[in-house]
Amino acid sequence: MAGLAAVAAPFAPLLGKPARAAIGPAKYLLVFHTPGTDVDAWSPRGSSDSEIVFSEMTAPLEPLREDLLLFEKFDSLGTAGQHGAVGGLTGSQDWNRLYSLDQFVADALAAGGVSTSIPSVILGSVPGEDQRSFWRPGGNPLSPILSPRAAFEAIFTGATGPRDDGAVDALRARRERSIALLQGEFESIASRLGEAERTKLGLHADSLNSVLRRIQGSSGAPVGECASDAPTDTDSDIENSSLHLDLAISAFACDTTRVAAVQFGHHQNTQVALPTIGSPGNWHNDFMHSDPAPRARLIATERWLCEQFVAAANRLKALPSPTGSGTLWDETLMIWTRDMGDGISHAGDDMRFVISGGAGGYLQKSARGRYIDGRGAPHLQVLLTAAEAMGVEDFSAFGDTSLPASDRVAVAGARA
Repeated sequence: MAGLAAVAAPFAPLLGKPARAAIGPAKYLLVFHTPGTDVDAWSPRGSSDSEIVFSEMTAPLEPLREDLLLFEKFDSLGTAGQHGAVGGLTGSQDWNRLYSLDQFVADALAAGGVSTSIPSVILGSVPGEDQRSFWRPGGNPLSPILSPRAAFEAIFTGATGPRDDGAVDALRARRERSIALLQGEFESIASRLGEAERTKLGLHADSLNSVLRRIQGSSGAPVGECASDAPTDTDSDIENSSLHLDLAISAFACDTTRVAAVQFGHHQNTQVALPTIGSPGNWHNDFMHSDPAPRARLIATERWLCEQFVAAANRLKALPSPTGSGTLWDETLMIWTRDMGDGISHAGDDMRFVISGGAGGYLQKSARGRYIDGRGAPHLQVLLTAAEAMGVEDFSAFGDTSLPASDRVAVAGARA
């Protein structure tokens, strides 16, 4: 049933009023999601609107300087300050309104007529149900695919699991039956919808038919040269997330999806053993809470994350866009988000973000990089900036609706 729920999830909001995306400047959204950090060590002190002065922790982002926006001092307003907090990607703590950025944008694209075989993909992280970051309306959490090999099979082939013909055929048949059930539900729903909603339902039905064609036409081989080779899982969860990042970009190159989120660990039991960090340990309990300042292992881990972010940008620059001229980089907005602000004191009043990418020309940039001080504004504004870059025009279904309209807007200084 989990697989059926995953297929059905993008269609759940149809009886409500999902946001609609216009043709946005950016065509692809890549969410790079990590735990909170040591805000003092991260802070780019001395930076300005037209120049970034990198800290030791953020220095590996230097190669992206002219395309980089660093945000800090945005307040989660209590939604992202503790273990298990749900506001990092949702901007809300209302259980019935939890809607993570990736899902909100994917639904808006579908409602606006963008049809891909997979509405969105969520990859990476660490096993466990105690730290959930990705949500659909109604308090429905979504779990990332943990295994890079399983993610490859799910994205680029019509089957997962063993690659012998019998297993592939059996799984394909089960998926075809699941889609047939959904198609029957669509027919039932359509009779209760008005003309506009029936049109939207038709768009989703077209997307589902596209999935069916992929399943029926699959032989267990990757789809075209846009896909990377099948990865081999490692024993390191966050290094597996690096493999997931590569898979997400390959999915963009195939135009299999327009929205991908990759999670690197969470604020509980994430073990880290990287050659550059010194002795291995627990990211949260050891690096954040046991090591003394300047927390060398945490700084080294964050520097490694910066390197993964830059590597992803370089791969986007190397791949042609499947939707038009230029590269994937030209049409992608990259956003580094966090499940908490200050991981040391467990506070969400100083959320920080990194945004980069060509984003279709949406972003206002500076040759020396840009630093934006939120001065306590809701961190929801940064999430809405990413949504706006993707063409979303209606924010009414997203985030904390109790905030005044002046707070429920994109960051004005981020737009070109």
